[in-house]
Amino acid sequence: MCFNQCGKTKASVLPFLILFSLANIFCQKADFVGISKRIAEGRFGIDVFLLEAEASGDFLNSSPPGWPSPCFGLSGIERANCFCQAAGDQQGRRREYRAWLSITSVVDAICNIQGQIGQGCGVPADLGPFQMQHLGKTLVIAWDYGELSATGSRAALRNNAGLIWTGSDASGRASGDDCSGWTTSGGAMFGTAGSQEIPGTAFSDLGISMPCDSLGTLLCFERTR
Repeated sequence: MCFNQCGKTKASVLPFLILFSLANIFCQKADFVGISKRIAEGRFGIDVFLLEAEASGDFLNSSPPGWPSPCFGLSGIERANCFCQAAGDQQGRRREYRAWLSITSVVDAICNIQGQIGQGCGVPADLGPFQMQHLGKTLVIAWDYGELSATGSRAALRNNAGLIWTGSDASGRASGDDCSGWTTSGGAMFGTAGSQEIPGTAFSDLGISMPCDSLGTLLCFERTR
């Protein structure tokens, strides 16, 4: 009789012990309050998506067709962030989004998606996971920032060919090539771009700078902090 009662007691305590252990791990490795909030809202991870429209390298100083028009009164990284936010709102995402975009001597992409306008910011290695919706499924791009910055995206972001204007290496730091702060489409100027269809570090940097009269889009990240 005692054996049965003891067995039942242990069984009833087991779920609590599992939850306590998971909570302890999360507290040690990440923001438990933030994670708990995401889980309560039915989501987990950092949402990522691509803009549908494309433009040449002067998209921060022009009014490219197909890009969210409410942002045309802004300039610099604020305009880029507005493009991502407006597109996210139009798609019903209901989160805050910022552009994976660097501007030389102004902002690093990895700082921007953390809500900071500047360069050289610190980044938690366990920031993540980064994921996006692809063909009706959730695609994990990288489990954390350590993986994203070292080996890049686990899979292609989109099946079709196309460029992504980034001005950044895979770690999200400014590369120095940014079409004069994304204000010119002059063919003699260049900008760092990633690929929509090639996985790995090419998601942010193809390894060659592209002429600013090329067409590219923006990669948008849910604000992480």
